[in-house]
Amino acid sequence: MKKDALLFLFAGFILGSLATFVVMKGLEEGKSASAAAEPVVTPTDKETAPAGMTPEQHSSILAQYMKQAKDDPKDFRSRLTLANIFYERGKFSEARAWYEESLKLDPGNTDIIVDLGVCYRELKDPARAMALFDEALKVDPKKKQALYNKVVVALFDQKDMGAAKKFLGEYEKAYPDDPMSEQVKEQIEKAGAGK
Repeated sequence: MKKDALLFLFAGFILGSLATFVVMKGLEEGKSASAAAEPVVTPTDKETAPAGMTPEQHSSILAQYMKQAKDDPKDFRSRLTLANIFYERGKFSEARAWYEESLKLDPGNTDIIVDLGVCYRELKDPARAMALFDEALKVDPKKKQALYNKVVVALFDQKDMGAAKKFLGEYEKAYPDDPMSEQVKEQIEKAGAGK
């Protein structure tokens, strides 16, 4: 009789453990199903939302600017804001489109021209980037960002050491005491030493 009681106790323990496992598994699946119904925030969404703003708030603001741009073809502010948002997020194709839209409304804006040039550089079109930097320099011959970016594109993208040195000379002539020229000079020297 003791054997039967022991066997019964053991069977009860196994069945109880199995029942607990089934119940717990059901609860976990219930949680998974309800969690799947909630929107999932990807790390990319978190990275692109500015500090102090949820991804949902950021998306809402982005949608608002998109609507303003669509509703008013002459709304410069919304177009430039969208361009800057996409630029900061590293979405250079989208930024390029909005900078081009902005440039139609303010053709001589050298900040937009330079930022558009950077977009083309990031999109692996250094020739177009250089043309835009030159365009900005026609409007403002001392446009610091355009002069600097010409050195960078020549050195890193076009691998043209002679052009990089020439553009660095133009940069130093316009900004003789600028510490950035020293940094670029060091990069040119490193690149030259690697050959």
